[in-house]
Amino acid sequence: MDKNIELQDNIQSSEHLRRRWFTNGATLTQRSAFALPSVIVNLVLYIFLCLFQQRINVGHWYDPTLKPDFQNLIPMLLEPLNVFQYPSYIFIVALMMAMLCVVPIIIALFYNIYCALPFVLVCYSITHNALLSVCLLISCTAISFEPLRFKSKFVAAVLCLSPEALYWFFYSGINPEKASGNVLRWAVLYSPWGMAFLFCLAIFGIVIAVGHFLRYHPGVLMPFFGALLATTVLLFHNKIGMAERDFLAEVYQHSPTKVEVFASQTIKPMLQEEFQIYCQSYQKDYVSNATRDEAIMQDIRWQWYLAFNPGVPAPDHITFDPDSKAQQHEKNITLARDESIESINSFIENHPESDRIADAKYYLALLKDMRVDIRALKEEDTLRLYCEVPGDYSRSIWTEILDQFGAKTVSLEARYRLAWLIASHEASNNSLTHDFATAQRLLSEAIGMCDKEFGIRDHQAQRRKAAGYLDAVFSEPPSSINDEQLYLLRARLEYLSRLLHNENRLNTTEHDKLLASFIRLDPHNNDYPDMLAELALNIAKDDPLADNIKYAQAMDIKSVEVKEQALRDLLTEFGDADACQQGRLELAKMLLDLKPENANEQADKLLQDLIAKDPKSFWARQGQILLERLMENMKNQTPPEQPQPEEAAEVEDTILPIE
Repeated sequence: MDKNIELQDNIQSSEHLRRRWFTNGATLTQRSAFALPSVIVNLVLYIFLCLFQQRINVGHWYDPTLKPDFQNLIPMLLEPLNVFQYPSYIFIVALMMAMLCVVPIIIALFYNIYCALPFVLVCYSITHNALLSVCLLISCTAISFEPLRFKSKFVAAVLCLSPEALYWFFYSGINPEKASGNVLRWAVLYSPWGMAFLFCLAIFGIVIAVGHFLRYHPGVLMPFFGALLATTVLLFHNKIGMAERDFLAEVYQHSPTKVEVFASQTIKPMLQEEFQIYCQSYQKDYVSNATRDEAIMQDIRWQWYLAFNPGVPAPDHITFDPDSKAQQHEKNITLARDESIESINSFIENHPESDRIADAKYYLALLKDMRVDIRALKEEDTLRLYCEVPGDYSRSIWTEILDQFGAKTVSLEARYRLAWLIASHEASNNSLTHDFATAQRLLSEAIGMCDKEFGIRDHQAQRRKAAGYLDAVFSEPPSSINDEQLYLLRARLEYLSRLLHNENRLNTTEHDKLLASFIRLDPHNNDYPDMLAELALNIAKDDPLADNIKYAQAMDIKSVEVKEQALRDLLTEFGDADACQQGRLELAKMLLDLKPENANEQADKLLQDLIAKDPKSFWARQGQILLERLMENMKNQTPPEQPQPEEAAEVEDTILPIE
């Protein structure tokens, strides 16, 4: 009998402890039939929230191959969507983070820990954010703990939000704006988490207040959660859109300037490393001397040259090594290029109605045109990729851009490249004449559109400047053709247009072939200097192309002093020819860079002549801007500031506006 009483007391004590430490919330005390369905509906909404967040972050609704990790928060604010370019993304991230944290805690508060556990598991299995899931588990457990179920449910909820607040504080990651010293940009990268905390407080307050008046009947959370989720999705769709997100991740990040493998790099360290490996393979038998070392280095260079230019005949003693570092780099570049093309094609296929299709095809065509600068590889030991010279592989894509997106900015590049292809190719079998008229029409259209685009961008820049300090914090989303590229494109358009002008043609079949051959020359090929020399040797002095060939030879010279003298010779020999306009502008820039004692006077005379001889030309307008800057500096008795090469983008930004 005593044992039965003792057992019964133990059972009652156990039930008492269970009720004391982990009790049900106010909703479950009513025994409503709608309690479980409301939890299920909230769980379904929470699943969609996690899937939506994952779709934005990694591009997939659900990826089971991802492993749970401890994610830093700031990187997700910079890629693929950047909060400095899409300010609305700050509110979207804050809302998503607030809902991810608030919903499980409120479920645990109103119901119990067992109802909240599925929400934690969903967060863990879909978002793969292990640390946030652990914090949610701690919060849900704590708010189900009887000593923490205060009479003020709001105080209890805010107190149990502490693990998430600590997570935002300690796992934001390194703030890249700290080094820049811009306090506002530094603060922007922390603002989503501060905003998320405020959203959490607001949701707690509203839901608990409404629940109090409705006596915590089931379904109190569901309408607020559904409305917030719908607001977040609509805000993202209207302000950004999934197509824009995918463009940045699948297209922009795979553009030629963004892929790390495509970046220019010197191969000298790798040449030296391969040389050391070669020497070590002989151990003590290798005797070093300058002649032998240089011969070995040349053999190693041949491996690089053959890897990226396999059609070139190699010396008899050179055996191509398929396992060399050169071949590994060639495979890496080819693989990265194929992956980039596949990613862009995937975007085009999945978002056929997107406004970004033209930009995607633009990058696709650039990748098709991309090739290795063989000349830089041979002369400078530099592995550099370029895509300035169009090729037949991309012609169909440029044609599509022009036909389907003729009003877009990227169509300017399409017009230039198609004009170049038309003008540089041999005449067809059905005609003995080149179609220079079509090329000139395309160039004329592009020049007009380009000047109009300059005006639009200048107006936008003035508006941003009027915005004050916000201009230093936020910027426009990335443009496929930025200001620097637009300036360079305008220069190429002017150059090719003037080259095809009637004053450079004799309207004979032979001379048209000569002009096409000159346009077709690629400065990145090893035979470029020889081809120019051959053209200069075989062309008559009074030929209208003679000055252009002379100018191309001068600009191909590496030595600054020799190039300066070549440009002076050009001006002396040809005087008022069209290539001399470019020569005057380039020589003026060089003189200001070299800064001799009489540089200002010489540059001033060159620019005055440039403007006087052809005031409406593109070169004259650039010369006018440079002259105004020169005159201002002369008044201040200080030499004009000329940028270093790495500052070229800033200079071009200052030259951009064209009336």
